Amino acid sequence: MHNEEALIAAFVKRSKRERYREILASPRLRHKFTSRLAHFVDFESRYRVPIPTDKLFVGNVATELRRRRCPSTVFAISEDPRLDQRELPLLDALEQVVGSGFGTVLSCIPGRLAFVETEDERFILAPMPRSLKDYARGLARISNSQPLSDGTNSAWASAGLRLMPLSTYPACGRWPKFSSATAIT
Repeated sequence: MHNEEALIAAFVKRSKRERYREILASPRLRHKFTSRLAHFVDFESRYRVPIPTDKLFVGNVATELRRRRCPSTVFAISEDPRLDQRELPLLDALEQVVGSGFGTVLSCIPGRLAFVETEDERFILAPMPRSLKDYARGLARISNSQPLSDGTNSAWASAGLRLMPLSTYPACGRWPKFSSATAIT
């Protein structure tokens, strides 16, 4: 049950969490949750990591999950009763799930990493990296503060920072942490 509770707490929309916890806690009601997995829409969209269409095969998905530190064993929550509530080796689970037509969630790291297969799509659920969260928070702060007369932003100026154009950030997906040590003045 720990895997399921962590998945619900981390990735499901806040308004639906309590109801799904109650449903999964009851063996009699569990099918109400698992039968929705084929068209499940209650995952927070900010945690969805799309998988490019040319990478939707078992080996590519396994590689991407391992890159995100996936262990060799995963926990399945599935519409398919043969897989539901079972721990399986990652590759075996992916071979049974990818392209099966059953809605399935493979919980890799409880509350931190999961793979989702629905009838319509495949994606990974993972929280944003810490530095990217900081970047997004910084942008939100900037957009909510007033620009100064010299064109800089008050929230950043008071912190001794200056906003760099987005084109100066690396394209590899690594974002700088915001501190005075990394500021460009």
